Amino acid sequence: MKQPFYTITIGTDTDQFRQLANYLVDSMGRTLYYFDKDPMGSSVCEGNCLVNWPAFHVDSIVVPSSLNKSDFGEITRADGTKFTTFKGYPLYYFKPDTTRGEVKGQNVNNVWFVVDPAKFDGTTTGKAAPAKVTIEMKNYAFTIPNITVKPGTAIEFINRDELMSHNAVAVNGAFKTAMLETGKSATITLDKEGVYEYYCEPHSKSMKGTITVKP
Repeated sequence: MKQPFYTITIGTDTDQFRQLANYLVDSMGRTLYYFDKDPMGSSVCEGNCLVNWPAFHVDSIVVPSSLNKSDFGEITRADGTKFTTFKGYPLYYFKPDTTRGEVKGQNVNNVWFVVDPAKFDGTTTGKAAPAKVTIEMKNYAFTIPNITVKPGTAIEFINRDELMSHNAVAVNGAFKTAMLETGKSATITLDKEGVYEYYCEPHSKSMKGTITVKP
């Protein structure tokens, strides 16, 4: 039987001294990393940083059953750089990693780390304080469909689809944005802990997401 082509999958480190266990890799087995200074939904790696730690991006998320597809999304920086995200945080390569299984970027400067999908719950910066998260509405989908935020975090929805309006509505009635035309945005805050499922009213079949609020 033909095996599925995964754009993101799991690698396993066999070095007993590193004890990295499982971590995210691309389709060729190259290691993916997170930057501990990144807030959720944003990349602060610029200039030479981005030369050494190139952005990871794929157009289509295809993962094995051991990973949750809804944990992956996409952000686009102001300079046009696109990142695939995991739980709202950008993913990177490390330039010196050239072959499958290399993890030379692990713990560089105490801010670069492999992504253990079972344990990763955000960066130090992302967990430090309530901030702002931007969820784009693009290609009839929410670009960060599954996120976890602190109470009081500002959550901005912005429509990037041309000639199409979208909104975001909580299943439990906790919030409902106006219909947003191209380029328009709306911001909500959720102070009560819980899990908020939401959808776009005109495109509910393809546009769904979950916001988990916890300290």
